[in-house]
Amino acid sequence: TGLIHDVGRVVIDRACRDMQAWPGLKMAVNISPVQLREPNFADELLATVERYGLSPDQFELELTEGILVNNPTIAKRKLAHLKEAGFSLSLDDFGTGFSSIGYLRQFPFDVLKVDRSFVRDLGLNTTANALIQSLVSLGDALNLSVIAEGIENEDQLKLLRLVQCEFVQGFLISRPVPA
Repeated sequence: TGLIHDVGRVVIDRACRDMQAWPGLKMAVNISPVQLREPNFADELLATVERYGLSPDQFELELTEGILVNNPTIAKRKLAHLKEAGFSLSLDDFGTGFSSIGYLRQFPFDVLKVDRSFVRDLGLNTTANALIQSLVSLGDALNLSVIAEGIENEDQLKLLRLVQCEFVQGFLISRPVPA
């Protein structure tokens, strides 16, 4: 339905209002494939951010792999426009869908968010450990920040530190907080 367009606008508007109250922070905002397909999405997003007196570099736009698969040529052009405007781009839930390492080369991402399904088995089997270590190394080689999602215990955090994963998120770090 067209409801996602309206919901997306409300989310972006709320994110901008919250950022006015939280100077000095960076906010991640999920962007749906439907939003990205809107012809004027990038320009409208930039106009909203500027209307609130904010800067695009205060925002990280989180995109899932599905956005890239449907029409990679258009997605590449739109992501380049958002990047040029100053937004940080994050590939969210990496490894859960149609991911291709080639996407990391083809699209202008700044951040690789490793899905919690990879983190869940850390310390339980050597395959999970090797996969995480490989993804962190890949991120480093491609000059991407790597964020491990779904950190729920100290053992996971210790193993991520061991492989030099700088950024983590999950219940161990903080439960979701209201705006």
